[in-house]
Amino acid sequence: MRLHLLLILLLLFLLCSFDIQNQTIDYLLNIESKEHTPFHIKSNVKELMLELETRYQKKIEIVIVENKIGPVGQVRVEKEKLIIEIVENAQDKNELLLHELFHLKLFLMGVPYKIGWDIPKNENWQKNIEYLSWCDDMIWDKIQHYYFYPIINKQFNENPYKFFKKELDYYLKRHELPNLHEATKELSLAFYYLQTFVETNNNKYLKKYESFLEKNYNSLGIEEGKYLVDLLKKNDFNSKDSFVLLFVKCFNYINASTPINYQIIIDAEFENSSIVIFRFN
Repeated sequence: MRLHLLLILLLLFLLCSFDIQNQTIDYLLNIESKEHTPFHIKSNVKELMLELETRYQKKIEIVIVENKIGPVGQVRVEKEKLIIEIVENAQDKNELLLHELFHLKLFLMGVPYKIGWDIPKNENWQKNIEYLSWCDDMIWDKIQHYYFYPIINKQFNENPYKFFKKELDYYLKRHELPNLHEATKELSLAFYYLQTFVETNNNKYLKKYESFLEKNYNSLGIEEGKYLVDLLKKNDFNSKDSFVLLFVKCFNYINASTPINYQIIIDAEFENSSIVIFRFN
């Protein structure tokens, strides 16, 4: 009887110890609605999360948000914690979580975690900010993906390329791309060319997209898209500043009449943290 009691106490101790070791993971999911259900987080992804929490000295909080137009996942560095948002209907939440963790990993390398634009606050300010934010998403984000997608693929045996392949297949079948505006159509098509190169990592898809542009958009965007791709191919990412320099080269190519320069500001938010401010020459 005494032995039986000791075994029970030992089991309880082990369970409590396991719970203490894993409390970081257990509390992570801040579910906004009872309808949301937690998703399984793979062990190697958990290890990366714990590593990042240690280096940032901040807890990671994952928030499942309602479906929305725009990114299916995003990350924010806040004073007390790291917030990762993932939309409710995302197909592979585990891979999306890994994706956002790699953005955090880049920031620890000294790649700026915030982008700012120092521009005059006049009557065109809002439109200008919307355009610049679009460029951030279509260039800055893709530069980071170009760097870490191969690492995710090789080290974590995940396929980050499957998402955009599926999206692109859908648009190719419909013979049109969404949300094109006449004033920025050529640039949008060039950005899609860059995204196809980065987020499919497949020459067949790039050729399919090129043929699609030839048939449906009179080859619009191909020349600019190829130039942007060449800029990425020539970059060796040999320093933390190389990410910013590559962005400046891409931006100045597509906005040749209004080139920019930049200033990197080092702050004390976390290890190697920095912010970049862009200004027009």
